[in-house]
Amino acid sequence: EYFGTKEYFGVKKKDFRRFLVTALNRLIVDLTVSGGARFACDVSGSTTNEKSCRSSREVHRRQKEAKYLLIAAIAARDDPKAKCDVISLVSSVLPLFVEGDPDFSTTLETKCMSMVLIQAKYYF
Repeated sequence: EYFGTKEYFGVKKKDFRRFLVTALNRLIVDLTVSGGARFACDVSGSTTNEKSCRSSREVHRRQKEAKYLLIAAIAARDDPKAKCDVISLVSSVLPLFVEGDPDFSTTLETKCMSMVLIQAKYYF
């Protein structure tokens, strides 16, 4: 092998931890609000920048896409070094999709279209 091992280009635990920290520090900007306003438009943390918050990143769209942040939390769930970050991310995102939770947003169309929500509910 030219690069030493076949895992040279693989994703490691530390990569998931780094992503979780980035998501918590840059993408989740305000836990006091419900819905998509909780999330930034991009990793700069902006919620008002005209370019980064264009129509494809409107508030309702950000909430709808936020569920995919849970994929990293599910992948890192068994990493003891990432445990606190995993729980923080899940507690920031999952309640927005759980009916009956105070953070549940009724503006989001609720359909069981994403397995990631079912997996997150199962694991956490």
